[in-house]
Amino acid sequence: MTASILNKIRNLRARASCDASSENEVLHAIKMVDKLMKEHNINLSDLEVKKAGAIEHVWKSGRKTRPVEMWATPGIAKLTDTQIFYSGGNIYIVGTPTDVEIATYYIDLVSHAIKNEWAKADKPDHGVRSFGSAFRKGVAYRLSSRFKEMVAPPPPSQSRDLLIVKDQLIQDYLGDNNINLRNNKTSIPDFGGLEGMAAAENIHISKGVTQCAGV
Repeated sequence: MTASILNKIRNLRARASCDASSENEVLHAIKMVDKLMKEHNINLSDLEVKKAGAIEHVWKSGRKTRPVEMWATPGIAKLTDTQIFYSGGNIYIVGTPTDVEIATYYIDLVSHAIKNEWAKADKPDHGVRSFGSAFRKGVAYRLSSRFKEMVAPPPPSQSRDLLIVKDQLIQDYLGDNNINLRNNKTSIPDFGGLEGMAAAENIHISKGVTQCAGV
């Protein structure tokens, strides 16, 4: 994917995640990312992937503790062929530039969705803090499952070869940068906040993302 296409995806992602964007603007951004992703997937080759190499992007939550968005990352990592882990309040994404950009888009979508659904939720009279924590995790957890459901069936051999190339690039990057996943945190506890999971059922997601910059 060329730099110009990546810039378009970044701008679309920024527009979709902006609180000032209307619902129509968000949906339009998602559809445009879908279109770009499909066009990219048609032309993707292992040679292009090798040339692009692997990169690391840090998604900052602004908090010091484990980001609630982590509950959605197992599905995001599976869907985007990336390695995702966290340290403190930051989420680290390793993969090809395109895959990292798309994974970042999905994390933005999840973060945006959690805030929106919590703002609309019926809060209890007591225990709002614990309820809020469970609700947010439930939204992210259910979205992770929905991302996994979007993963395509086993690809033909050529595509499987591409997945192997991507995985090797990621492993090489981790090794070259002395990143030991055992010293970082890649998993999250199994969880099921029922209210949040129910709220996540109606959140619009597609084969692209959600969050404001001009396009």
